[in-house]
Amino acid sequence: MSIKTLFFAAIIILFFYGLFTVGFPFLLAFFVAFLIDPLIRCLTKKTKMKRIFAALLVCTGITLLLLGLLYFLITRVYREIVALSKVFLSFSIEINMDWLNNQYLDFLQKIPPQYNTTMQEITKTLLGAVQNLVSHLGSYFFNLAAAIPSIFLQAIIFFLAFYLICINLPTINRNFMKIFDPSVHNKVKSVLIKLNNTVFGFVRAQLIISFLIFCVVLIGFLIMGINYPSALALLVTVVDILPVFGTGSVMIPMAIYYLLIGKTYLFWGLLAHYAFIVIFRRIIEPKILAENIGLTALSTLVSMYVGFSLVGVIGLFLGPFLLIFYQALVKVGIVDIKIKF
Repeated sequence: MSIKTLFFAAIIILFFYGLFTVGFPFLLAFFVAFLIDPLIRCLTKKTKMKRIFAALLVCTGITLLLLGLLYFLITRVYREIVALSKVFLSFSIEINMDWLNNQYLDFLQKIPPQYNTTMQEITKTLLGAVQNLVSHLGSYFFNLAAAIPSIFLQAIIFFLAFYLICINLPTINRNFMKIFDPSVHNKVKSVLIKLNNTVFGFVRAQLIISFLIFCVVLIGFLIMGINYPSALALLVTVVDILPVFGTGSVMIPMAIYYLLIGKTYLFWGLLAHYAFIVIFRRIIEPKILAENIGLTALSTLVSMYVGFSLVGVIGLFLGPFLLIFYQALVKVGIVDIKIKF
């Protein structure tokens, strides 16, 4: 591989990294604009309406739909999260602390004396870990509250960019193609088509998987009679997207909580439900990914994990996107790497 190729590869990676970080509102606006562009073109063709009016009409409808859905989710989940927070605040009251203390003292008396010091050190370490966890959670929610003005600004930028891109998308496409030599226009179009299909396929696959996981989790919570099922099912679904955490990081602590307050049937029910979700995901994920983007479950998982390890949460999307982009370049012959000995 030549130095020129490596240089362009580095530029492309940096460009996409900036696009997924600083330029994320514009990237999201482009994504939604491409998604609804067939609807705008269809409306223009059927009604003979100018594109600017058709784009404004469709964009306004999509905006109202998104705002309505967001309002419903926020109000619904907010009520359950508030109620759920009250449960966590009363956690120490519901648990019989005297009983736990007596059990702990009885345990210390039963073990050999030479291990008492070690056990006390372990207990001290665990308590310190819990204290650090509470401190980090407090810092996280504080930072989240401090980021609200920035999120609001990015939302405004997204909607403005969304309207402008929808109106001027044909012009943007023409200007983009002018960057390249006419002799490679067909290859560039092939890459864009492949990229468009696979990116939309990847997002569609993740939405389908997340929706199915949410439904399965919610049904299980409703059957077991767990309080605040919608908020907890949404939390499990969001955490399930992260390859490092997974559903177990929510459901296992929930099971332990119910064990501590004496509801052993919920403890075993949650463990069984967690095992079912893991098996269910392993069954549906390869099929859904293969049908939508052509990437294997292993390559998708590796790209997501490597991206997450290198650049954080943004890497969950940047990793698979770069893999898809590389495959598109290989397919049209722009990149041809062969190792020789």
